[in-house]
Amino acid sequence: MKVSRWLRTLSSRDERVATVSLAAAACGALATVPVSTPLRGVVLLAFVLTGVGSAVMCWIDLPAAVTMAAVVGISIAALTAVAVVMAWLEFWYPVPSCLIVAALVALSGAIRLRTLRDPATEADPTW
Repeated sequence: MKVSRWLRTLSSRDERVATVSLAAAACGALATVPVSTPLRGVVLLAFVLTGVGSAVMCWIDLPAAVTMAAVVGISIAALTAVAVVMAWLEFWYPVPSCLIVAALVALSGAIRLRTLRDPATEADPTW
């Protein structure tokens, strides 16, 4: 119940998308934990569908439907590109790459939440 109450306090769509990026980053990190394969698959699927896209789209103000579609599209495209580059370079280490991408997603979401909560960082420069 506390989580649903906290989600209702988020004032803008950007805050919600940034919060989704933090949750997706947690899913990406949890997907590397050695537990049952179906559980890891579900958690990894959540990361693949929402991770990178939510980290990017929390910075861009678009209508809700466009944002949701872009989150999924950007996430799948970015992780496919990472996999293709790793295979092309013959540098196939999926667990560390998943952790690195999850850390970048969490960093983007945390920075965006910080800028949304501190209006002084969004102000125009005084020059």
